[in-house]
Amino acid sequence: MRRHTRTFLSAFAAALVLTLGASGVNAQHVDTPMFDGAWEVTLNSQMGEMTMAFELESDGQAISGVAVSPAGEAVVEGAQDGHDLAFTMFIDQPDHQVELEFTGIMDGDTAEGSVHIMGETFDWSAKRADAR
Repeated sequence: MRRHTRTFLSAFAAALVLTLGASGVNAQHVDTPMFDGAWEVTLNSQMGEMTMAFELESDGQAISGVAVSPAGEAVVEGAQDGHDLAFTMFIDQPDHQVELEFTGIMDGDTAEGSVHIMGETFDWSAKRADAR
């Protein structure tokens, strides 16, 4: 009797681990919001706040789109890994191009992080413009 009980409990425990493990993977994928659609992004620099409108698409982990700011339009390209974000954009100036390297964390309809611009680091935040 003890042997059958141990065998049953072992089989039950294995099935439970497999079920919870599989559902955890699926739940994580379903629960992870994507950094796509329309976003209002605010950059805080020594020159004050700059607000940009992002229109983004995601394809798997890849992020791409356009940012519109007072400095003009810029292409946005990067990646999302779960809630972690990393993307780059280039702003054309009359005599050079400025690279902005963003990293951050997404939390539902908001995101925040840091941006590296010409050797300096600043904070940025974003909120989904078309909140779902």
